[in-house]
Amino acid sequence: MRWSVGGVILLDGIFYTVLTPMLPGLTAAFRLSEAAAGVLSACYAIGAFLGTPPSLAFVSSWGPRAGVAAGTLLFVLSSVLFGVARDPVPLFVGRLGQGLGAAFTWTAGLSWMLAVAAPERRGRAIGAVESVSLVGSLMGPAVGATAASIGRAPVFLAAALAAGVLLAGVARAPAILLPGGCRVQDLRSSVSSPELGAAMWLLALAGLLVGTISVLMPLRLAALGVGASGIGATFLGAAVALAVVNPVLGVSQDRGWVHAAVFGALALSAGSIASLALPVGAVTAAVLTAISTFAVGMIWTPAIAMLTRACEAARMSLAVSAALLSLCWAPALTVGAVAASAIAGSIGNAPVMLGGALLCVAAVLRLAAAPAVIVDPAQRARIPSRSRSQ
Repeated sequence: MRWSVGGVILLDGIFYTVLTPMLPGLTAAFRLSEAAAGVLSACYAIGAFLGTPPSLAFVSSWGPRAGVAAGTLLFVLSSVLFGVARDPVPLFVGRLGQGLGAAFTWTAGLSWMLAVAAPERRGRAIGAVESVSLVGSLMGPAVGATAASIGRAPVFLAAALAAGVLLAGVARAPAILLPGGCRVQDLRSSVSSPELGAAMWLLALAGLLVGTISVLMPLRLAALGVGASGIGATFLGAAVALAVVNPVLGVSQDRGWVHAAVFGALALSAGSIASLALPVGAVTAAVLTAISTFAVGMIWTPAIAMLTRACEAARMSLAVSAALLSLCWAPALTVGAVAASAIAGSIGNAPVMLGGALLCVAAVLRLAAAPAVIVDPAQRARIPSRSRSQ
């Protein structure tokens, strides 16, 4: 079961970031405006956002195995559609479908991993899922660069085939139900918690900045003469650096240094994103893009730690934290991709990047007023599992 779920989440991670080096080529091939390119980039996040509430209801009723299977099937169909698309409509629909599938596989997959893990090992289960997703995001730009070089169809059809194999493995796994473990009501009650509010604001900010950078900077780098492979290498380098630093950040969270890690990430993000407004050459722009992507990525680990601890303190299922994560970053990424590209098309990239830097400064001020959320490991072990065998 773990291998099948891990494989599906790995594919989700890959195809979350796969579009970055492909975007300039798709924009030219389908004659998309800058705003339309932003919408295409945001379609995955839009699908993940729209799919999160129904995925919680589906998993609650039918169990996580059915949820992972449904999400994987959506991924297969959407990848085929995206790979063979010859006009913009199926291209956009395919990308949206991949995001819908990811909502189901993320919510159901994490719920499944939590259900089979002992209460005192749930944090490790979450860490394993996040690590697999990060490895996928590391591979995404390279896969996207390959698709830009040899064509979409071979790459996306191969991904659909791999997902079909994983789907067969999921179908053979034993089924479980999670009565009350993934309640949509918990999403509504989360808005009353100031601790959750602080964590959700940070996740939304990270999504907004990722959406902005992932749309504007590939197009800027392409205009400066950087090819798909170079763009992919830029974002891959940032992801590799994050893979090295994230374990250190994880240790800092265990030692209670959540706010210190966030302050550092926000300070680096503010400075690096502001530097993207400078008129520099291709190499410098690529380096600054990698640094900015790395800095924004550093926000995720401590913000997710804050979110998870706040959910535990509120006696919510840890699976709800996965849903809240999707509901925070997905719409923010959509706004960042669409609004930033539209604004940049009118007044240029520099004001958009300076605005992003100012948002980081505002987040520092917001965080300074937020209470710390610390959950003792003994309390975590006392939180009962809501799962039972079918």
